[in-house]
Amino acid sequence: MVIRRRAVLFSLATPLLVAQKEEPYALIAGTVFRPNGTSLPGVEVAISAVPAEEGKKAKKPKVQRQTSNQRGEFSFRVPAKPMRYTLSVRTSGYKPLEKTVEVAGDERQDVSLMLESGT
Repeated sequence: MVIRRRAVLFSLATPLLVAQKEEPYALIAGTVFRPNGTSLPGVEVAISAVPAEEGKKAKKPKVQRQTSNQRGEFSFRVPAKPMRYTLSVRTSGYKPLEKTVEVAGDERQDVSLMLESGT
């Protein structure tokens, strides 16, 4: 009986312990648009951190990828520390697009990615 009570108390306390360890994060969110201003679903969007000092040899930054949803929207969770990121979009029928976004801390950055027709 005592063991069962301890197990119940531990199972109730575990989510609280996990929640306290969560790191703060920033959110980079946006929408991909066609040249006519309508949203573009199903587009792969990639994000990677820009090395702080481009003169030094740095390890290759980790790339995260997502596909824009039915409304052309995407979002990435990144560490809540000052950093620059490059968003890249490449899809058939449109020119490749890159955009730099800066994060200063625990914040949300909204980005609009307007694609141009062409290859």
